[in-house]
Amino acid sequence: MLDFLTDRLWSVSFLPDALQYALGAALIATSLAVMPWVLREFSNAGTHFDARKPVQALITRGPFRYSRNPSYVAMTLLCVGVAVVTDTLWILLWLVPASLFLDAAIIRREE
Repeated sequence: MLDFLTDRLWSVSFLPDALQYALGAALIATSLAVMPWVLREFSNAGTHFDARKPVQALITRGPFRYSRNPSYVAMTLLCVGVAVVTDTLWILLWLVPASLFLDAAIIRREE
């Protein structure tokens, strides 16, 4: 939300229209395709998706073969896709501190 408010005060375009929609849609579609896969692997492993609950199993199949945190990668791809489609550079800039916070507050604790 802060990124859209910042964009209202100081709009910065960063992509040509032809690239903006195709690239943004591809990033969003990739993000939306990964999340059901992630949730299915959690279900198949019999463990919780909620990071506040104890882990029942270590998942190494599916998207977890490529990343230890595919749900966070999908969330980041979704944010980048929205930034590209809306041509809002501020989303990308605010994503940096948000990702650093996610790493410090959640990912490091999980690992």
